[in-house]
Amino acid sequence: MPRWKLGACALLYSLSLYANDSFNSELSHFAGGAAMAGGISLITQHYYPEQDAFWMGFGLSSLAGILGEGTQWASGGRFSVLDAGSHMAGSLLGAVTVDHFCVSPDLYRDGEHYVGLQVRYLL
Repeated sequence: MPRWKLGACALLYSLSLYANDSFNSELSHFAGGAAMAGGISLITQHYYPEQDAFWMGFGLSSLAGILGEGTQWASGGRFSVLDAGSHMAGSLLGAVTVDHFCVSPDLYRDGEHYVGLQVRYLL
């Protein structure tokens, strides 16, 4: 099958999808909020150490989640408080994890190659 046909089929299939308030939907909002807040907090810690990384990560990620729901409402959809709340709860977890713990990738150790995640508590 040519790539353009595969792309066209994927586009047509995606047009029929819709959002819902299932467990998987809220889990994806939670995970997205945690990843976004963690990334923002990590960038803030590295490039702007004078700023409070927790509040930057939590605040900007929560604002992005609320603005995302607001754009759905403005385009004729509905504002889902459950989606915004799930995103904010994930943002809280992501910001606290990066702010109070040092989370870093661990790619090489003792001559063996492996991929892992190293977590240390910051005192």
